[in-house]
Amino acid sequence: MEDYRVRRSLGEHVLRCSVLIAALFIMSLGIALSTKADLGVSPISCTPYVLSLAFPLTMGTVTILMHLSFVAVQAALLKRQFRPAHLLQIPITFIFGFLTDFSMWIMAPLEPDGYLWSVILCLFSCVVIGFGVFLQVKADSVLLAGEGMSLAFVKLFKWEFGAVKTGMDCTLVCIGLACSLIFLPGLTGIREGTVVAAVLVGMIVRFFNRHVFWPDRLLERLARPGAASELPPLAQTAAYAPDAPLVISIDREYGSGGHAIGKMLAEKLGIRFYDSELVYLTASRSGLTPDYIRKHEQQLSSRFLHELYAQNYAYTAEEMPPEDATFLAQSKV
Repeated sequence: MEDYRVRRSLGEHVLRCSVLIAALFIMSLGIALSTKADLGVSPISCTPYVLSLAFPLTMGTVTILMHLSFVAVQAALLKRQFRPAHLLQIPITFIFGFLTDFSMWIMAPLEPDGYLWSVILCLFSCVVIGFGVFLQVKADSVLLAGEGMSLAFVKLFKWEFGAVKTGMDCTLVCIGLACSLIFLPGLTGIREGTVVAAVLVGMIVRFFNRHVFWPDRLLERLARPGAASELPPLAQTAAYAPDAPLVISIDREYGSGGHAIGKMLAEKLGIRFYDSELVYLTASRSGLTPDYIRKHEQQLSSRFLHELYAQNYAYTAEEMPPEDATFLAQSKV
């Protein structure tokens, strides 16, 4: 299937890059706010922040150097699969670094008075960073180097993006922690705010994804002015239709006889019966392994645990949570 990005017009590319730059500016404002809260910055920013305090370098400069190293790691991992399009991360890295320094300059006069105001500022910074990440994903233009490196590990080693993202965040926090203890008098830049940002930012992005739709409509309207009139009526695209095939899903507990009841019901109605066969059909048609599908069908019983893990996938449009990927694969089957 042809990549839809190839079919975008020059005007749409410019539009999406403009949205991306706006998103980077918003993210940099959120990062600057988190530094002024002085309760710890987000995992991706803690190492640049600590090193900017330890050496005569700005936080934006260290951010640029760190992201350039991420691009180098991608090139080393992907080798021949490293495409010229990946190099677009380099100018985005420099823009992000410059915007970070600019935002730090803007927020320089801000000084919260007391711990309560620091907490409020920390939480507000999470919202700002989350909205910036949300717009960056909606722009669907160029990946940031951090997400690009995580996807390189996913592509090369077939690891889950959520696990790679979690591992990368933990690694950056450990590096920042080590740098703080070695180069600074005490622990700086990594505190309770770092944990709050690690948990909240992704959840905030998912909240925006579920409740804020104007960026999609705006991008579609500006990029393809006539696209809205080409959409089919809602009635034609609805999941339910009078001639839709009959599907009965049975939810049951082990030992309740759901398998036998489902099989008898299918025979009475003259329709196909699927149980464990669905796993193998999904595997054969989706490229996923049966073990992967069994593992992620009902892996997390806690909604909170699901949200906590799935928030890692909010940082990119390239990957989706395992439960969502399994659901879509089974839906197609």
